[in-house]
Amino acid sequence: MRKLFLLLFLAFTTSFTQNLKLQINLAGEWLFKTGDDLKWASPEIDDSKWTKLKVPATFESQGFENYDGFVWYRLHFDVPSNLMTQELILLLGKIDDADETYLNGVKIGETGKFPPERKTEWTTLRAYEIPKGLLKTKNNVLAVRVCDFGFDGGIHKGPIGIILKKDFKLVMKENIKPHRSINSLVSSNGFGAIIYSAEKHQLVAFYEHIYKITSDKKTTQNLIYDANFIVELNGQKYDLSEIPEDEIGYINGTGIISASYKKLGVQVFYFMTYQANAPVMVAICRVNKKYKQSKIYFRANTLYGPISSEDQISNVIDFQQMKLKRAIRTKSVKRSDGSGGEIEKRVFISTPIDGQNEEFRKLMENENILNDEIKFWEKFKREHPFKLTKKEKELFNQSIAILKMAQCREIGNPYGQILASLPPGEWTYTWVRDGFYAINALIELGYFNEAKSALEFMLKAKTGFYKKFIHKDGKDYGVKRDYKITVCKYYGDGVEESDHNEDGPNIELDGFGLFLQAFANYVEKSGDVDFAVTYWDTLTTKIADVIIASRDELGVIRAESGPWERHLPGKHYAYTTIAGIKGLKSIAKLAGILKDKTAEKFYNSFADSMLSAFLKHFVDENYVIKGTLEARSETDHEYFDASVVEAINFGIIPPNDKIAINTIEAIKKNLKIKNRFGFFRVNNGDWYDRQEWVFIDLRVTVAMNKVGLKKEAQKILKWITEQSNLNFNLIAELYDELNSDYQGQYPMVGFGAGAYILALIEIK
Repeated sequence: MRKLFLLLFLAFTTSFTQNLKLQINLAGEWLFKTGDDLKWASPEIDDSKWTKLKVPATFESQGFENYDGFVWYRLHFDVPSNLMTQELILLLGKIDDADETYLNGVKIGETGKFPPERKTEWTTLRAYEIPKGLLKTKNNVLAVRVCDFGFDGGIHKGPIGIILKKDFKLVMKENIKPHRSINSLVSSNGFGAIIYSAEKHQLVAFYEHIYKITSDKKTTQNLIYDANFIVELNGQKYDLSEIPEDEIGYINGTGIISASYKKLGVQVFYFMTYQANAPVMVAICRVNKKYKQSKIYFRANTLYGPISSEDQISNVIDFQQMKLKRAIRTKSVKRSDGSGGEIEKRVFISTPIDGQNEEFRKLMENENILNDEIKFWEKFKREHPFKLTKKEKELFNQSIAILKMAQCREIGNPYGQILASLPPGEWTYTWVRDGFYAINALIELGYFNEAKSALEFMLKAKTGFYKKFIHKDGKDYGVKRDYKITVCKYYGDGVEESDHNEDGPNIELDGFGLFLQAFANYVEKSGDVDFAVTYWDTLTTKIADVIIASRDELGVIRAESGPWERHLPGKHYAYTTIAGIKGLKSIAKLAGILKDKTAEKFYNSFADSMLSAFLKHFVDENYVIKGTLEARSETDHEYFDASVVEAINFGIIPPNDKIAINTIEAIKKNLKIKNRFGFFRVNNGDWYDRQEWVFIDLRVTVAMNKVGLKKEAQKILKWITEQSNLNFNLIAELYDELNSDYQGQYPMVGFGAGAYILALIEIK
């Protein structure tokens, strides 16, 4: 077998909390009371009859189930005299949902917003500077007013205590270095997916589909809760779920998860195999070291009960009795000195699918299944025409594998869709916006079949449910004409879905322009003109004409939910009009390829008209592109929106234009995270807005490179590359604003793997 290049990961992770040198640890027993009275901030009140509660922990878990609303925490504590002259920070960990914090009756900090504004900050670390002279050596009183908006609440996660300001700043600085903060790896074959936990050292999920839910609200089930091998070596059993891996990661550029236990001489592989057109998992355990006696066991807890390699005589298949098919194959050796035993066990698990029994039977007989899987990935991999560093190449290769694993292979309506994230990420839906970046990455690398399938999934999907939508304000926010591209995302079975909440649905209009751009790019790069001819009527009447009809009296795309999915009534988003302009330019270019001069002229004229309106209304007096028309001043929410760089990236604003240069500078000034490489997505946003957005980092990097800021672009790209390298070469949705840990969902596909590949192509 050829040499395998496995990216190695040490089986440890440095905890942000462990790095903090607390001078006073305030975790433990606190006083607690439901209700709300600002008098409770005073150090003078009698709190002797308050309930005692553990901090950090949710109050629901300590006898206050189903309580939502205001609560107060109080703590009495002393301070050593040597700290009285020091600059100190109070850390209160993470509080669900909002808080005001008082020390000796003085408010020293607040995070989130109380009703009626109700702004949650449940994942934000509370770090409040303690004013000099406020502390006493004896009987300090800390009072924390908390409002929980629903579900769990309270001071739920540490660290809790007092730290020197200089130590806190040092830890913050250290945590901008690349580091590992995730423990899950996913493998998919486009039918199903498995998740391996490097924290629990075992499989923790087997999903029968890669998407989350279908239009009939049927949620994809996790069929295996936990599964792992146990090895018996010279009479002693070793449960591998109890032993940290020495090395854990992917065979680079594949969906094959490899875990190595060097001291034992044992190696384990888990993968969903592309050798089958069904959700088939393969688990292989090999004993590479010579033992007098060796035996390998496999056990799993499933939705239908436990299964084990010892349930029946080895090598027996049970197709009928179990709702999960499984097969076991064992390879043994007997040496001349009498030593030997089992040196390999192959386990195959699948959901029963009509007509797949014979395929499953052939698969389990293949002793070279691992080598064949590696060959599949080698054949699929594309050689890049640009020079990459070793670290970039590792992430580039794994990003190609992520794009492949995120595309559904189920025959019928689900076929071809590309998810926004794979499990364990929650965004296992298909969004047009995320898909746009994934599809374009595939096109640029020459994966034309995959790109075409993704485009055709959207063209064949069932849409049109929001032609009319009367909002609670009495206005119709619907598309107002027949349309083909979803206004938000798709269920797994190819039906439009729009993420309803109490404010109504998301109606996003950027997808029409983005789709046309991707479609035109595919036709131009692949030469598949027949594809354009086949769908020309749909492309014009149900996509391009929708963009034209969506303009308002200003000549730009009307108020809608935008790229960040703000529920109705929405705003005028620059990104949506940018996408619309580029979409009309793209359909005009397609018309030219088809020699339809009338259509070419028609769509170009509307694109030019929209561009003029865009420049008039979205570009401010400083030649900076605003995020929304509704933002009047620079302090207004979403005045600065990093997604506007697509005006530069899509070629709408020339990179040497004053608008391009000033917009990049404004984003650097107003959205760059202090002492960090990356960016928020918008100004003055909530917790989600305020994290470092990896997708935004990548798109800003492309724009920076275009306007000539090549060294700055390289630094950001290097940061994302090295951070991802240490996290199994999986790209995050977000990095925590304080410690750079992975936040949000992962692995991201269009907003992750696709955007990274496009950035490499641009910069390299």
